[in-house]
Amino acid sequence: MVTYLMRHGRTAYSASYRVNGDPSIAVPLDPEGVRQCCAARMLVPAGGIATCLTSNFRRTAQSAKLVLGEHAVSLRVVDGLDEIDYGMFEGRPFLDYASWLSHHGPWERPPGAGEAQREAVIRMLDALRSVLDSPAPRLVVTHGLLVSVLLWARSGIVDDGGELLFFPEAPCAVPMEISDVELTSLVDGVAGYLSCDNRTQPSGEPGYPIRQPAVRPGSLPSAIRLPRAKALPEEGTSDA
Repeated sequence: MVTYLMRHGRTAYSASYRVNGDPSIAVPLDPEGVRQCCAARMLVPAGGIATCLTSNFRRTAQSAKLVLGEHAVSLRVVDGLDEIDYGMFEGRPFLDYASWLSHHGPWERPPGAGEAQREAVIRMLDALRSVLDSPAPRLVVTHGLLVSVLLWARSGIVDDGGELLFFPEAPCAVPMEISDVELTSLVDGVAGYLSCDNRTQPSGEPGYPIRQPAVRPGSLPSAIRLPRAKALPEEGTSDA
């Protein structure tokens, strides 16, 4: 059995590297995104897709319908596939969020956000594992972070003891064909990596004082690692 996993087609936000993690804000595909999804039909056996799953964001449903074409498959929304909540960074350049993340680390929630980066990844992985209960072949249309994490896991990069903050940039509307066996292995592997991640940082002190290397649109970092924050004794730790 197989799953075709892909990031939605391009939008005006993704083209300009702005972030949108609020599904109530409509960010549809731009003309290039429509073209990308139509081209993706060549990579997905649309006529044989038994299940199609998307997030709550309009751009994922729009992308799925374009890929499926005339093949009638009901779209099922999976809340866990939603984009990360960016909080105060909603609508702003990704670089603003990346700079904040490099200083505060992946377990801290941005102001106004309901989740940290690591919490969002765990949510997405749980959702992706749940889709295996649906009939195959499946088409899953989601967002860049989840696809980026799986691309990183698929590359076989070995953890060198640092904390990974950024992942390979996921291309828009390029389906990944993944068998159920491989998908289970990738999800379990990433979940295992995160379970060994450091969730603690000194109270009242920045946990990630080193600035990230310069990140430029079109050339986002593929695997930037920063030193881990040192954990305080148990009474001073925080599960932020």
